[in-house]
Amino acid sequence: MIRVPGKLEKTTSKKSGPTEERQQVAIKHPKPKILLVDIYDAVVIRLQKAGWNADNGTFGRPYKVKKEDGFVPVIVNYSLPNFNEQEIIIIDLYKDDVADGPENEKHVPNSERDIWAKCNKGWVDPRFRSMISSRAAFDKILSNGGIFIVFADSNKDQSLLSARSDRRLYDEKQFDADIWDFLSELKSLQVRDSAGEEMKSVKADPIGILLNEHLANGSYRCTFEYGWDWNADDTKIIAVNKYGEAVALVHFHQKGIILIFPQINDKASFLLKLIEEILPQVSPGLFPTLEVGRWIHMNAYELPRVLELETQKLEIEKRAKEKIEELSRDVRKEREQFGWIQDLLTGHDQLLVEAVKKAVYLLGFQNVVDVDAERDKEGKSRREDLQIHDQSPVLIVDIKGVGGLAGDADVLQADKHATIRMREWKRTDVTPLSIINHQRHLPPLNRENNMPFRQEILDHAEESHLVLLTTWDLFRLVRSFQKNDWKPDYIKPLFYRKGRLDIIPLHYEFVGRVSHVWKDAFSINVENGEVKVNNHIAFELTSEFEEREIDSLQLEGKSVPSAGVGNDVGVKTKLPQPALKDGMPVYLVQI
Repeated sequence: MIRVPGKLEKTTSKKSGPTEERQQVAIKHPKPKILLVDIYDAVVIRLQKAGWNADNGTFGRPYKVKKEDGFVPVIVNYSLPNFNEQEIIIIDLYKDDVADGPENEKHVPNSERDIWAKCNKGWVDPRFRSMISSRAAFDKILSNGGIFIVFADSNKDQSLLSARSDRRLYDEKQFDADIWDFLSELKSLQVRDSAGEEMKSVKADPIGILLNEHLANGSYRCTFEYGWDWNADDTKIIAVNKYGEAVALVHFHQKGIILIFPQINDKASFLLKLIEEILPQVSPGLFPTLEVGRWIHMNAYELPRVLELETQKLEIEKRAKEKIEELSRDVRKEREQFGWIQDLLTGHDQLLVEAVKKAVYLLGFQNVVDVDAERDKEGKSRREDLQIHDQSPVLIVDIKGVGGLAGDADVLQADKHATIRMREWKRTDVTPLSIINHQRHLPPLNRENNMPFRQEILDHAEESHLVLLTTWDLFRLVRSFQKNDWKPDYIKPLFYRKGRLDIIPLHYEFVGRVSHVWKDAFSINVENGEVKVNNHIAFELTSEFEEREIDSLQLEGKSVPSAGVGNDVGVKTKLPQPALKDGMPVYLVQI
């Protein structure tokens, strides 16, 4: 791995910032935060004196090395103050000052992998290293509406390696990087080494007009082609050289903007006009303190009907805000009260035990003993997690949260503890209940829910009266119990059946299956009993049971009051969401 250095102290160069002068200037516009990187002090001062919240930084300086065929470590000293929170980043890639040598110490020991540059040019440009370090933060700024203004320069053609060193380089790998590595979006832009002075704007929009005013004394040090689609709406060429090659671009990426310009002499005037007059129209959200062109909408000049409508908007916004705050409080309260239900899907150990205990209480069980808590008080080793004494037999409950499918030992632990209790209590009306949160790191719908237990375990459960339950099924049971206002008597007897617990409540009677679904109706192939108008029916959806009242029935195109076995009857009712599917079982709700 290549270790890239973090934020360091500022270097001293002609493009470093005026710290003392900055403290004497009042900030009129706290937003947007502007960071100028490797821009001359005079430009920074000009923006600060105009009241903008501008600061300066540097990616570092190129430095001289002895011109030879060997390699030296790439060392950078850079400063990007508070760069994570900046909203406009202005970068000048052209560097006209070169240090006599590296301005920092080597970043990693020789035994660790580092970046090395060939000395054949007589200089090393280390800026790509600080650019790579800041790229993730710059990408985030761009995607969230930030603006990058770049004064372009050609790529520095350096031969780079990542390698370890022990008197000589070894474990070498080619390392591709250049001075355009500060944004991921620039990776696809093809930068061509070319230089000249003849340029013209090809856009009559405000940016093109402003740039055209500054091209006369400027120069380009590279051109651009390919990578970005010139014909797409998100990329536009602003200026070209005499051969029609692009030298200035505007590129929209997600919510942000990249503006690339050639080198111009009066950057201070150019940037001031760009920031004060043009960018507020392009990205008004970044300039909350500016009233550029907005005076016409002040109350003294606004249309009377517009003022009336704006007042209504404010009243609606106020009521909506109050309602949203009320609902947000209700959401927090609901999460605090019932967040344990979701712990059934993610929890393990004590958190899961607490969630199961609350679940069985909610389902109507009353005499529940937390065995772990009692034995912990007595200083005894732990056994089963819960005991349920509501009726005979006593349920011995063992609860496990596991990362994969439950092993035999996890499932049969309840069986073991029930046997111990039989001996201790000298009674046989004791039933083990094993509750497993299997594959707990996966969303429940991605888990193995059809066969979470081995067939041999299921067979054993049938023979030994072991009850098996996944917390996903318990979650669905609790959710349906709350939603449909079930009575405990519909649910509690299910926990005393042997084998895997079937969560179909006792007041549901299977009546048939969905044979076809339309937009506002569906049909049932009646296999058992009879369905009637005004009956309540239920469907087992993904995470809960949904109940609906039958509004009407149709058989062979005619309305009928009921339909019996063998009929494919159309049912009109408000369909649950998500929509029903063919083959889904339908239950008659016995009220």
